[in-house]
Amino acid sequence: RASLAVLRRAPISAGAGDDIITVTGSQRGMDNMASIDAGSGTNVINVTGGTQAMEKGTITAGDGDDTITVIGQNGYGIGSSTINAGDGNNEINISGSREGMSNSSKVIPGDAADTISIYGDTWGIRQNDSDDAGPGNNTITLRVPSPSGLYNCSSIAYGADSENLHSTGLLRCMAV
Repeated sequence: RASLAVLRRAPISAGAGDDIITVTGSQRGMDNMASIDAGSGTNVINVTGGTQAMEKGTITAGDGDDTITVIGQNGYGIGSSTINAGDGNNEINISGSREGMSNSSKVIPGDAADTISIYGDTWGIRQNDSDDAGPGNNTITLRVPSPSGLYNCSSIAYGADSENLHSTGLLRCMAV
């Protein structure tokens, strides 16, 4: 179990086993090439930032049923960042007061039935971001009051199994 005030330019490597990792920053939770590698196991990873939660960061959870929650309280959830949940029944929650994902961010859930929820007050996924749903029966939810769920040529890549996409916002200039 690890709790940090902010993670900058540093890696956390927890190894195999069930981990709980919490990072909270007054501005950003993770930035400047920071990374979390929780290894295989049933991992819980929480990253919260007063403005953005992750900027230029990487989260890797490894195999197992993982829960990853990233919250940007006054900006975006993740920007220029990657979340790789690994194989397992993963739950990935990304939210921001402006947009959930921005600036070429990527979510890679892995094999099995994953649930991906992306929330933003203005945009769900914006500026060439991508969500690669991979194999498995995945559910992707975009919740955006206005104006759009996917914006500025963002994409969701579906795997070979059944996928469910739910969006409360418009889908503009996107590839599915």
